[in-house]
Amino acid sequence: TRSLRYPASVWPAISVADDGRIAVAWQDNREDIDPLFTGRFLFGEGSNPDDWRIQIRERGVGGQWGGIVELGDADMADRHPAIAYDGDGRLWAVWDAQPLSSSGSDRMVYGARDNGDLGFGPIIRLARNERGQGQFPRLSRRNDGSLRAAWYDSRSEDWRWRIMTAVSNADGWVRAGLVMSPANNTWPALAGDHMVFSSDRGKRRIQRDNTQEVFHLRLP
Repeated sequence: TRSLRYPASVWPAISVADDGRIAVAWQDNREDIDPLFTGRFLFGEGSNPDDWRIQIRERGVGGQWGGIVELGDADMADRHPAIAYDGDGRLWAVWDAQPLSSSGSDRMVYGARDNGDLGFGPIIRLARNERGQGQFPRLSRRNDGSLRAAWYDSRSEDWRWRIMTAVSNADGWVRAGLVMSPANNTWPALAGDHMVFSSDRGKRRIQRDNTQEVFHLRLP
């Protein structure tokens, strides 16, 4: 995963298809003009965050690794990938991205689907036409073979963190909506139609509270 310069290849994710194919994804800043550094003499202020991209490699049934597929935008920091094969054996990837600005920019969750010989399809936003800090997505295959994505997001009316989910179909992602569980909810993890997440709903103090707990929820 390394290049001749000094990039970081971090935040790996893996998925295994029913037929034995293996996909690995990670975030990589080898395309950044000065990776892991926010400034440079005669080069303005650098980029903060780096120009991260999502990179994916797939190993076929015969054990041969294919080339690197890169997803993302040169004007965005694309990070925190999650990948999964659906019931039809198609590979999906989701991640969060923000403009190359350390402040004043929203993070959104994006996704793309591998269409076989045609490569990955267009990159779409999972929760469309809305603003909010969506970040750290996770993926899981549902019992019907479709995929569910979950991430935490600040677009609720009271600006608390809420878990947001969306479900895949033939056209992309649908049914994006918040799980309106009390208090701040973060760090979702998925398995089938089950989700766990952390929450401070048991807090008794406004600040410096130590009552973060993990809760389980079965999603419809």
